[in-house]
Amino acid sequence: MLPHDDPATRLEYRELLPGPRLRPYVACYWMLRSPEAMRLRDRTFPDGCQELIFNIGARVLRCDDGRHWSRNPPAELVGQMTRPYDVLAESEQLYFGVKFHPHGFAVFTREPVDSLRDQSIDLRLLFGPGFDAVHERVATARDFGVFVAAMEAWLGGLLCERRAQARAFRAVEHVVRALFAHPDGSALDRAIAEAGVGLRRLQGAFRETTGLSPRQLRGMVRFQSCFGGLQAGVPYAQLALACGYYDQAHFNREFRHYAGMSPSQWKRSGAPLNRWFLDPSSRAWLCGAGAPA
Repeated sequence: MLPHDDPATRLEYRELLPGPRLRPYVACYWMLRSPEAMRLRDRTFPDGCQELIFNIGARVLRCDDGRHWSRNPPAELVGQMTRPYDVLAESEQLYFGVKFHPHGFAVFTREPVDSLRDQSIDLRLLFGPGFDAVHERVATARDFGVFVAAMEAWLGGLLCERRAQARAFRAVEHVVRALFAHPDGSALDRAIAEAGVGLRRLQGAFRETTGLSPRQLRGMVRFQSCFGGLQAGVPYAQLALACGYYDQAHFNREFRHYAGMSPSQWKRSGAPLNRWFLDPSSRAWLCGAGAPA
């Protein structure tokens, strides 16, 4: 963890649940704020979810290859991730975010979700001029309550009820919730059998809706499930078995695949920004572990 004199320990993190209409698709709204300007570097990992992030005042840079940095938009969609990337945040730290369930963002956009993978996309380009007023309201108010109210109204207007009721979408949702309810992946085959659509159709719908295959999402959920034990100091061999890995070597390989570092390296990093989203008490971690809508 971070030393007590590190300014990152003074970050304030808050969460709120969406209203009942959006709760099947949105895991939570969140805010992260610092009392002063600072410079923080961190690494973001795949978790199976897409996210809207409003970078209010902060200058945020992203690096996908270890060499080249690019500036993130002031309001961005973090598309479905299949690999880690580094983040460098400078100046004021004030962020508002919308964390979607893996299948959730699909009901708010006409874009194919799998075409948005591994990108930070400007929300003004994705949603057009109609988004400008929403962004202006949030950026001017700089208030978490105003942000939540704005998102409830805006996302509520975008929600495609017809798509959300489609049989294929419901099948995808069933498999997603089973994976989060059983992060070790043990429920995947049973959930696929119970989904009520053919395997080929389910696989196509799953990729169109989440940007991933069912087995890709299973790997990400299992990887994410280890962070509670890592922070609690559970021995690696014990943690590996508890999370559904064959052994510690399997756990280490999978962790490095998704994180680009070893478990020990992650613990030493302190994770100044992303530690808030890897805490078992957070609704953003494992989307509330498969909590019902």
